[in-house]
This record gives sequence, C-alpha cells and structure tokens, in this order.
Amino acid sequence: MVRLILALLVIVWCDKAVASDCDKTVYDASRARLDAQQQYKHQGVAFIAVANGIGPARPALEHITLTKCIILDTPWQIIWVGADSSICPNHTKLEASALQYAREYNEHMLSLAQTSPDYSCPFVRVNPVDKIR
Repeated sequence: MVRLILALLVIVWCDKAVASDCDKTVYDASRARLDAQQQYKHQGVAFIAVANGIGPARPALEHITLTKCIILDTPWQIIWVGADSSICPNHTKLEASALQYAREYNEHMLSLAQTSPDYSCPFVRVNPVDKIR
C-alpha cells in the first residue's frame, strides 16, 4: 500500500513539474531588464543562454567574439526549452518567449558589463561579413 501511495505521489509531482515547465509567463521579456539590473547589482555580470537545440543560443551576443573569458570565466544561466519542454502544447511560444527574454536581458547586461570597473572581459565586435566566410 505504501508503494502505491508513493507511486501516485511521484506521478502527481511529475505532472506538476511538467506543467510548470510549460508556463511561458516565466520568461516575460518586460521583466528582463530589471532582472539583469538585479543580477548585476547583487552578483555581478552573468549572461543567459537558451538551450533550444544541439548547442545553446546566446541571444544578443551574436555580434561579440565569444572568448574564453566570456564563455568560461563569466557565469551563465541556462533556460532549458529544448527536448524537455517539447511536450508542452505551446512549445513554439515558450521557446520564442525564452529567446526574447534572454535577448532583452543580455542586451542590458552587455551595457552594464561594458561600463563595469569589476568586469575585465573584452568585447570584440565581429564583422558580420567575417561570419559568412
């Protein structure tokens, strides 16, 4: 009987976890600038990547050379909207919301990082023509 109760609790918990993963309001782009400001104020520079495919997307950083300092020495938060959320009925909207949130957040964080006396990673702009070659 105890095993049956435990099994039912696990099933109920898993359904709730999946349902909360499908909530696109978590990635409200209108809050992204404030979230970036709070992150910067309390813990310093950190960027957001969106795991939505084989490799993570890094919105707003497409025009920056991703150096060792930026990738390995800077904290990254990851929004998981890949395979684990593909069962969501609104997966396309969820992914779009996550990408827009990350873009707004990263754009603001870039501006904060560039003026920060405590952040030492250089930002080297990529020439869009060079990326094609």
